[in-house]
Amino acid sequence: MRSFIYISLILLLTSCRLSLVPSLTDKPTKAERKLARLLDKHPELIKTDTVFHVDTFITESRAIDTVFSASVDTLTVYRDNVRIRYERLAGDTIMLSAECLPDTIIRHIPVKVQTIVDKGKTGVPWWWWAIGVLILIILIVIGILRYVLKVMT
Repeated sequence: MRSFIYISLILLLTSCRLSLVPSLTDKPTKAERKLARLLDKHPELIKTDTVFHVDTFITESRAIDTVFSASVDTLTVYRDNVRIRYERLAGDTIMLSAECLPDTIIRHIPVKVQTIVDKGKTGVPWWWWAIGVLILIILIVIGILRYVLKVMT
């Protein structure tokens, strides 16, 4: 009986503990909050571009055949992407076939995309500092040598 009580107490406490743990999807992360705060202060860092998404639809061909009697030769008519063929068969039979040819429909959908502008690093590169320090050291050495030569003479 005691083990049952202990087990139920442990299950109760762990289930309560799990319900108190915040979900990862409830709050934005620290990086997302910092980015949102930065973009609130500096909206010029966001650049809005328009990108076109291209959808292509290819319609299928559809055909309808009909047979009736008449005295006419073979005739084929193309109009508005529809092909109609009027064909005389043996005897007084005529075959009429209509086919809607496949078509390609291309649709350009504009999508607005926001990107963050990279201003690049501002300031002096490290190697400029290294060159400046090297020139300063050379000038100090030249000054010391001039002083030493002046004192010796």
